[in-house]
Amino acid sequence: MLERKDYSHLTPFLLTGAVILISLYARPLLPVDETRYLSVAWDMHINNDWLVPHLNGEPYHHKPPLLFWIIRLLWLTFGVSEFAARLVAPIFGIGALWLTQILGRLLWSGEEGRKAGIYASLMVASASWWMVFSSLVMFDLMVAFFAMLGCVGLAYTARTGKLLHGMAMVAVAIGGGILAKGPVIFLFIVPVGLLAPIWAPPENQIRWRQWYGSLLAAVLAGTAVGLAWAIPAAISGGEDFAENLLWGQTVNRVSNSFAHRRSFLWYLPLLPLILFPWSIWPNSWRALTRWSHTTDRSVFLTVLLPALVFLCFCVISGKQPQYLLPLFPLLMLAIARGITMPGRAMNRPAAWPITGTLVCLGVGLLAAPFMLLVDARLEGADWSGIVLKAHVPAGLAVLAVAALCHWMARRGQVEDGLHACVVAVFGLFAILHLAVFNPHLRDAYDLGPISRVIAEYQKSGYDIAFAGDYAGEYNFSGRLKQPLAELHLNEVSAWTAAHPDGIVVTLLRDELASFPPLFSQAQRGRTAVLLPSRAYRTGTDQSPMSLSASALARQAQ
Repeated sequence: MLERKDYSHLTPFLLTGAVILISLYARPLLPVDETRYLSVAWDMHINNDWLVPHLNGEPYHHKPPLLFWIIRLLWLTFGVSEFAARLVAPIFGIGALWLTQILGRLLWSGEEGRKAGIYASLMVASASWWMVFSSLVMFDLMVAFFAMLGCVGLAYTARTGKLLHGMAMVAVAIGGGILAKGPVIFLFIVPVGLLAPIWAPPENQIRWRQWYGSLLAAVLAGTAVGLAWAIPAAISGGEDFAENLLWGQTVNRVSNSFAHRRSFLWYLPLLPLILFPWSIWPNSWRALTRWSHTTDRSVFLTVLLPALVFLCFCVISGKQPQYLLPLFPLLMLAIARGITMPGRAMNRPAAWPITGTLVCLGVGLLAAPFMLLVDARLEGADWSGIVLKAHVPAGLAVLAVAALCHWMARRGQVEDGLHACVVAVFGLFAILHLAVFNPHLRDAYDLGPISRVIAEYQKSGYDIAFAGDYAGEYNFSGRLKQPLAELHLNEVSAWTAAHPDGIVVTLLRDELASFPPLFSQAQRGRTAVLLPSRAYRTGTDQSPMSLSASALARQAQ
């Protein structure tokens, strides 16, 4: 009789693939981060510049170039497309899941290590914050991949004693991490290597002098990879670019961040949401407590080292929730190992907190619009469309997912509870994108129509400026060949006087300008408008442009 093959290790990858497909279908590029990063790659592409990234014609020092390089390579191979660019970060996320399974097998031998790796990768893939960022054009999953590659290299060296192969992986991980997001990669890899004596298997009799010598060589080699780009880029980009790249993006972000500056305890209240559903799954906490009854030294790698790095992130001035994503694989390996640990089995699915949360959310979605109707300030508002098209279907869908999770956990095994949690998060993600984001919020985030209008005016020879804070939102979506002039609000009058046939793009918060705009579009709670220069001057006649606004509006559809 043929033995049935086990393909459970593929489940995390299939789940991530489904998340990517839903995201590509349901939502456009999200301003300002995704649109900005693709605009940097677009600027690099049209100017054939591999060295210094630019945003709207200005050197862009905020991020290293690896993401932009890969996107441009895809464009050179398959042609310029949003689809290809949006696959880069998800592919690195899938790679991080694969390395999680490998690390599980390196830390624990046999079937226990294989199961721990599979469970951990599935838990990482379905953690709420990881699931959201697995479909975004961002840098953090690239960092997670290189962090896991470094950990795998160190674990491989500790288990096999092959310094050359393992430390070569560490060098590649550090070099890739620096090119992906800068020196932050050291925080995820170097402490693991330095503290190897407390987590490495004692039976392997590692020669620590050789270990630390090889680790130092790997760190220097990886650093050299990063400097091979950073030094020429700093020389070519100019003094301001060099200072911000080599100093502002490292020391200043740690001690006195110019962006996302938060308090020491800022992360703590966010952890339950970031780690949902595993933060409220009782078996996660039971699994972690089982480590107190074992002599397995890998507890230091999978539990204490993430805690140490988390403390470092609390100290660092600049904070964002996604900065913690590279810690997810190690933490989930600790939970997964606790579940598979020999001894008294964990036979309770404990899925009730997740199903209860879904039920409360579903009921809330059904009740919220009707509760709003009793507010006198909202009388006359047309809530019927919202109730029938968004809240009611979404609420019913969430309740259906809750019923499915309850049914999955009926057998009473811990694996059933784990799978119910996975279904819960995936169901919420799909509902958010398919029933809420598309079509009810999509238009407010899709900058394609206005970007194409700007591109048509630019091709016709009009000078175009943006009044306000511009982050390159329209450059890639409109495939703009020239940067937009950036104006402070007090510079608009002088610019329009110097460019009487020019066009000003700006965002209005409350109402449209009194002068009829050439084009307008709702954009995240405000209205983006294109106004001719004459709209900023009084006493002028309204003369037709060579391209009519109605014709451009039809082209933008």
